Amino acid sequence: MIEVPEGRSPFVFPGSDTAPPSDDPIGRTLNLLSAKVPDSRHMVTIKAGSPGFPKTTYTTFEKDPLFGTITWTCIPESEVRVRFLKGNLPLISFSAVSILGISLLFAGLYRQARRLEKTLLLATTDPATGPPNRRALKIRANSL
Repeated sequence: MIEVPEGRSPFVFPGSDTAPPSDDPIGRTLNLLSAKVPDSRHMVTIKAGSPGFPKTTYTTFEKDPLFGTITWTCIPESEVRVRFLKGNLPLISFSAVSILGISLLFAGLYRQARRLEKTLLLATTDPATGPPNRRALKIRANSL
């Protein structure tokens, strides 16, 4: 049986023309897939529970027509997520910090705008009785 450590590439030789051993479910599955796909390069998702694949696995292969070899790479789906997060951690962190900074900036601007509106309201109304004062009438007269 072909033992495929996670994230490693088995080298299958000769290609799909030779039948795999009957006790090798991984080899049978890989050879069956490569025989069905006419492309020389292809990516296949093998669902969990397929013979020899307890986890969902992303498999890519390349057929070499000159030598008749097939090179496989099998990576479990969980490993793809881990590698993506590890490889993009600086970018993800920078994006999160940027979003937080922009959110804080807009929250501060919103609070400042509310304070200015409140100050303008206090400056244009009579504090004792509440109707518009002389300053409010002057602002309205200039806007007309």
